[in-house]
Amino acid sequence: MNKVTLEQIRKIQKFSGIARTCCTLLIALTIAMTGWLGFRLFTNTLGATDRITIGSYVVTGSEMHDPGIRIWFLISLAVAMGIVVGMIYMLRGVFANLARGEIFTAANVHRIYLMGVLIMCMSVWQFVVPYGSTVLLSDSTHRIRHYSYWFTPFIVGLLIILVSWIMNVGLGVSEEAAELKRDADLVV
Repeated sequence: MNKVTLEQIRKIQKFSGIARTCCTLLIALTIAMTGWLGFRLFTNTLGATDRITIGSYVVTGSEMHDPGIRIWFLISLAVAMGIVVGMIYMLRGVFANLARGEIFTAANVHRIYLMGVLIMCMSVWQFVVPYGSTVLLSDSTHRIRHYSYWFTPFIVGLLIILVSWIMNVGLGVSEEAAELKRDADLVV
């Protein structure tokens, strides 16, 4: 490799080390905040003026006495935060590999593929939540205002899956080329 390429790899490694640490902190913060909010929902300790938004609904703490609504909010929170933490964890794994100088690897391709799948799962969840909320919260005080734009994240997820597939094909081609070079070197 030439000097410029090695310098670029060192920059990628340095940035990726910092990004991996940021992802770790973000995962910890997301889990802590989700746990705190989940605890407050589960124990019904929200104040009367506390507000929670889900889909297009804003529900105050005084309206959270219905166990069905609380359970729906807990399920929505758990699924959404599970997907978010999963995406950050996959991104952290990619940064960990990049920090070690492992740029084009099967593990990175697989993690990028899983991030695309998780983004598509989140888009489906963004489609489901407003409808579920409509069924549970439809009355005179809760009217559906809009439905989430789930289609754009779905397309982004598909594009990320496509990129991972292209990377996987490129990885296979480069491995075949390296094997052919080794064979040619042995012949000479």
